[in-house]
Amino acid sequence: MAEEVVAFRTSYYWTIGIRLLPEARGRGVGARAQRLLVRYLFAHTPVTRIEADTEAENTAERRALAGRSGHRLNSPLSGLN
Repeated sequence: MAEEVVAFRTSYYWTIGIRLLPEARGRGVGARAQRLLVRYLFAHTPVTRIEADTEAENTAERRALAGRSGHRLNSPLSGLN
């Protein structure tokens, strides 16, 4: 699932998220899907930034985002509602 957001008239970014079935977890499926989606968005849209959110306690997803799919951990927002 992805959502296009227009921050300024000259700046576009996407927020992406992923949900996996239990049997697909731990096999690199999510990290690969996110890598492919990021490549596609940069190649085919005027995007300048891509954000991915996850729960602070979801260490597997944070590990997948930060390491396997090439994202950089920017600023955790734990505790905010």
